[in-house]
Amino acid sequence: MSVTVCWRPSKGTQYFEGGRPDSLAAVLEACGRALTANHIPILRAMAVAARDPFFAEVADKIEQVGAIEVWGEY
Repeated sequence: MSVTVCWRPSKGTQYFEGGRPDSLAAVLEACGRALTANHIPILRAMAVAARDPFFAEVADKIEQVGAIEVWGEY
């Protein structure tokens, strides 16, 4: 099964390039749906530990636009 990982706020729903169901599940478990700048260090550590660039992509987005909400569309 695949997932499209979405985020907002934005003008319409935006999607991350990366992200697998297990990556999304890890973010939701570690941080929840509402992500803020406080979660950036956690996401950066997850990217290194899991060798999964998706977590860094999420951290980058938070740095660019501020707090976001994430969810998956299956």
